[in-house]
Amino acid sequence: MITFQDKNIIPLELWHARVGERFLYELESEDFGPAMQNLIGEIQSGTATTQDQQDTKNLKQAAGFTRLVIRGGRAQELLFLKKEILNFEIEIDSAQTLFSAWAGAEVIFRNSAFKNPCLIDLGQTGLKIMHSKNQRYYPRCLDRFPLMKSESIRKLHSSEADSSLVVWINESLRREEGEFHFKFDALCLGLPVEINGFQAKRCTYANLEGDLRVFFKDIAVPQIIFVNDAVLMAAGVKTDHEKTLVLTLGFGVGGALWQK
Repeated sequence: MITFQDKNIIPLELWHARVGERFLYELESEDFGPAMQNLIGEIQSGTATTQDQQDTKNLKQAAGFTRLVIRGGRAQELLFLKKEILNFEIEIDSAQTLFSAWAGAEVIFRNSAFKNPCLIDLGQTGLKIMHSKNQRYYPRCLDRFPLMKSESIRKLHSSEADSSLVVWINESLRREEGEFHFKFDALCLGLPVEINGFQAKRCTYANLEGDLRVFFKDIAVPQIIFVNDAVLMAAGVKTDHEKTLVLTLGFGVGGALWQK
């Protein structure tokens, strides 16, 4: 097992960024567009802050970015930015492409000896599995994987959560292998969590925190590559700019800075 890292890509914590007197995760949906516009402006000017000192320091490295790339299911909510007078280029995935993360996986697998690699992009709302022959989406069953929005819900589901998530992933892998008659020799696992080494911070999947090697030890693939989902997306972005800010907008907000 390894964790993907690229010296040119810096993960950014945005979900806990300050927007006025509140944090981004506290806002109602109708406030999302204007709040994101303000936050993007603050990132560009180097004044954005979060709950964490190191996360704020990372955000300041994105100051002066000259290109903004927005991906994810809610990307269309920021289409109005294209009508604004901005001092940076902007690219928005208005088609809401479900499988755009595959471009990042291709970069990660490039120059490897793997013959049948696979990507699973585990989002807050579902699981996307991609490989050279197919792409498929499985929505998250909230009865099986309830959103961990409170400590009481987390405690209620903690005992069976890790094995259940691993079973879901293994089921998806075996279904693809059975249909296309080959075995995967590597899995890139894009996760909606902040990753430091092999340590993951808490997210809306119960028990998906701590040492990823322990949590995913029963995944039935010879090699696993862990990567934060926003870093995965940034890996697939082609750019000749000194600084490109990549945002992923879905259930939450992820970000990464691609810099030369």
